Amino acid sequence: ELGTVGRLELVNVLLALRHFGRLIKVLATERPDIVHVPLAQNLLGLGRDLVFVAISLLGRAKVVGQVHGGGLGAFLSRAPRWFTALARVLLHRCSALVVMPRWQAERLGPAVPAERTVVIPHGTEDNPSSPAEPRPDSFRALYVSSHLHESKGLEALVAAATRAQAAGVTTEWEIVGE
Repeated sequence: ELGTVGRLELVNVLLALRHFGRLIKVLATERPDIVHVPLAQNLLGLGRDLVFVAISLLGRAKVVGQVHGGGLGAFLSRAPRWFTALARVLLHRCSALVVMPRWQAERLGPAVPAERTVVIPHGTEDNPSSPAEPRPDSFRALYVSSHLHESKGLEALVAAATRAQAAGVTTEWEIVGE
């Protein structure tokens, strides 16, 4: 239900707890090399996503955060100091932070390390090829989102995963969320 996004409601808390549990289970049993975490731009949503980041780092996975929209830098500049400090620590531990247009990268501000910000333009090319043989440096990927929906980039995720598989960059994908 999109009507509860960013609101502190029992259903959101229960979903977050269930997703934290699922992430811990997948990290313990599957040992993915990389965890992809979309980052919200409000206090409750980003707080939840930072817990995903922290759990993933404790599970010894590299974390790739993805920023949707251009308000993260502005939000963090207005957020409570304690929250911004925590966000800065966790975001600086991410291996990469992905944005779609270049202007998003320019608006992220000091809480996000510029040297780890990667611009990946919207859209992917259609490549109907079969998966390639895994490369020696290929890895398993885990995508975590509390809300799997087209409006949250699900189509782009599937396209990117398909391209990574076809190129032999990844050996498998695990998608966790509702």
